[in-house]
Amino acid sequence: MRTVLGFCAAAVAATCGWGYTFERAYGTPAQETGVGIVALDDGGFLAAAATEPEPGWSGTLLVRIDGRGEQLWARTIIDSNVVAIPNAIAGDGVGGCLVVGKRRSERPDWDMFAVRFDPMGNPAWSVTWGLEQTSEVATSVCRTQDGWAVCGFTAENGQDDVRLDRLSESGARYGTVITGTDQPDYAYAVAQTADLGLAVAGSTLRPGSRFSDAYIIRTDLTGRVLWTRSFGDSLWDEARAVVETPEHNIVAAGFSSSYGASMDAYLFATDSAGSGLWHRTYGFDGSDRAFGLCVAPDRGFLLTGESFAPGNEHSDVCLFRTDPAGLLQWQRFYGNVGDDRGAAAVSLPDSGLAIAGTTWKDSTNKSDLYVLRTGPLGEIGLAAVNGYLPGKALASPNPFRTCVRFTGGVDRARSSVRVYSADGRMVRELRGQAALQWDGRDTAGQHVRPGIYYAALPSGVAKLVKSE
Repeated sequence: MRTVLGFCAAAVAATCGWGYTFERAYGTPAQETGVGIVALDDGGFLAAAATEPEPGWSGTLLVRIDGRGEQLWARTIIDSNVVAIPNAIAGDGVGGCLVVGKRRSERPDWDMFAVRFDPMGNPAWSVTWGLEQTSEVATSVCRTQDGWAVCGFTAENGQDDVRLDRLSESGARYGTVITGTDQPDYAYAVAQTADLGLAVAGSTLRPGSRFSDAYIIRTDLTGRVLWTRSFGDSLWDEARAVVETPEHNIVAAGFSSSYGASMDAYLFATDSAGSGLWHRTYGFDGSDRAFGLCVAPDRGFLLTGESFAPGNEHSDVCLFRTDPAGLLQWQRFYGNVGDDRGAAAVSLPDSGLAIAGTTWKDSTNKSDLYVLRTGPLGEIGLAAVNGYLPGKALASPNPFRTCVRFTGGVDRARSSVRVYSADGRMVRELRGQAALQWDGRDTAGQHVRPGIYYAALPSGVAKLVKSE
């Protein structure tokens, strides 16, 4: 295993960044795909990405970020003649982390792998497991009381089934569980429950159909399956993230085409016995998918993923904020002129949010790891007071100059919406619109310069960008 000091390092300690927001891209000349993020006690973050210096040669990029978005160090971990693709990251509680994914070398089939990193990003140990001529893929990991739980899928029994493995602090594997239906089954997310069991979310192919249902599995501490349930309707439904609530309900997020005219972000809840409580979908007439989920301080939910607006060939990172019953409170979109996708989200002590994903700065450049640190209302770059801009930027302005479109809901009966430049100057006031559709002109009718602008919505602060 070869460890390379990344493209930038800073010999400074991380600075607590509570109250700051930022939107940054991190990467090398290679192509990076963000897979997850860990919030640290000092207000900083560890973010992980798959890195591909050239086709057929892949590894892990691990980036340490302080609370204001400054990169402190980066590590690139690549094995010679091995394709190793990370899919998830979990913190170890002491500043390090575990990264899991899939790898292969001479054999054409995939094996599961896990790498433990210390707080400086140095590999402490790594393990690989799987059968010859059978593919096993690790998709998610969570911290447990004595180590980690890893989920994924295996074709060991002739078709894909859900696979669960426990790892000790030193990487010893035990407690393997392979389970599923008579159809192909996949696990994409795992969370430990209050009784030290596991909640697993994924998908199962519906018998006699080419479409899948969202699939939830609940186990006890020993790995015994307590119950399984499928959720969805007649079309495509998947679960990609899962949490247990303080009330011991299981809530999962993903995407569904069963309940609307297009693919929508999907959130549903069950009680501790697996009985369905409610389900919700979110999005526009385009395509919206959720890949990350976390519980907000008020016990509501935050979903992140990707959103394609109608007629737009590129995606933006989406953020949906709900109350504890899944009712939508607000939605935000972030990104560049290329595709942008949110992969994972963590709620922060100041009610803000951290998102890790992927950004393409334009249609020709390679992708980078994309990290956003928002305020409580999803705002980036400007402070919000009671949902409105105070007219000035934060002390650390957003350095990430992106160019995309934005359309967000505006209530006609509410007060007007004001558009601000990045330095806090009001450039336009919009009144009486059912949707915020800014033409890039200021109050005098003149085209403003390309760059980032912000709208003060009644429900919070949203990002707008003028691209040309």
